[in-house]
Amino acid sequence: MVKIEVMQGEGTNMIDLYKQVPPGSMGLDMVSTDGGINWRPAAFVKTTKSMRDSFGSNPQIGIRVATFALNDVYLFSLMVKIGRNSYLESWLNYHAEGGIGKDFFEGLASHLYIPVILLDEGTDIAAAYEAKNSVRYGFKDYLKVLANVKPWTMAEFDGAKAIAMNILPPLPEMWGMYAKPPSLKIGLEVTLGK
Repeated sequence: MVKIEVMQGEGTNMIDLYKQVPPGSMGLDMVSTDGGINWRPAAFVKTTKSMRDSFGSNPQIGIRVATFALNDVYLFSLMVKIGRNSYLESWLNYHAEGGIGKDFFEGLASHLYIPVILLDEGTDIAAAYEAKNSVRYGFKDYLKVLANVKPWTMAEFDGAKAIAMNILPPLPEMWGMYAKPPSLKIGLEVTLGK
């Protein structure tokens, strides 16, 4: 198990936010495993005891990314598979407010392993693992492209994500569609009339 320190900012962090979410939800935050010297992206998963039992004591964890472009907004769905059949996702916005989106992309492009933290029914850390970062080289390419793309607003991102989520297949199917390692090819490109 890995020792985790969560980034503190304006009184909230991912663990605080997980007080209100149901089991099976996943989110991302920046964490340190070395006493606050280096920060890297981590996946937080709200679980129940039965979910954790089904994962086993040393679960297999995989990471993949699905990419989409919708009306010049680039969407990235970071998918995590724990065990045989638990699929989770969190969406990344490169232009998220405060620069955190760029921090996530840079972290996903540079770290060999990504912490996956399992929270219990409350907000206590039940377990923490290191998952091999199989999407690292894809994110190196994404950073090169996104540096030259016109920025979008949070409202544009939310609107594009809502449209994409209405037309995408279930998560287990998406997992199968996006083999690793990721490529720069955008999986779905749609331009809607204004």
